[in-house]
Amino acid sequence: MATRCSHQEDDCPIGVAQNEPDARHFPVIEFAQGIPGFPETRFFSLQPVPEGEGWFHLVGVGEEAPTFLVVNPFLILPDYEVEVPDDLLSGARAQDIVLLAIVRVPDNPWEATVNLRAPLVIDVPRQRGVQCVPLESPYSIRHPLFPKGEAVGVPCSS
Repeated sequence: MATRCSHQEDDCPIGVAQNEPDARHFPVIEFAQGIPGFPETRFFSLQPVPEGEGWFHLVGVGEEAPTFLVVNPFLILPDYEVEVPDDLLSGARAQDIVLLAIVRVPDNPWEATVNLRAPLVIDVPRQRGVQCVPLESPYSIRHPLFPKGEAVGVPCSS
């Protein structure tokens, strides 16, 4: 059983994906199974990117823990939606769920991509997170961040 999460609040009884996380409420988020590829790191701090509303650094707690750049996926695709298995964050309330997508920034930042296929699903009050990796999805793990060479919603410093 799964629930479709989209930008419309009514579509997602277990998650309101357009909720914007308030980093003051994220001292530490526990990913009980870690994040795929990094199972040894279970705890992360979510830190806002200055001047980048909807952009955060997900910083692993511990020595040599990874740091990820993450973004609200609705800044990339306003009509984004994903099916989240009902048992993934059982007991979570719709208004307590936030979706974030991991950004991959290679040496050439204009080739940056966003993993829209497997979003991070975070239960804000319980400070728990999981990466939802669906078997089927219309989205890519390497969705271009700069389609047609344009920077959409990307924080820039002047």
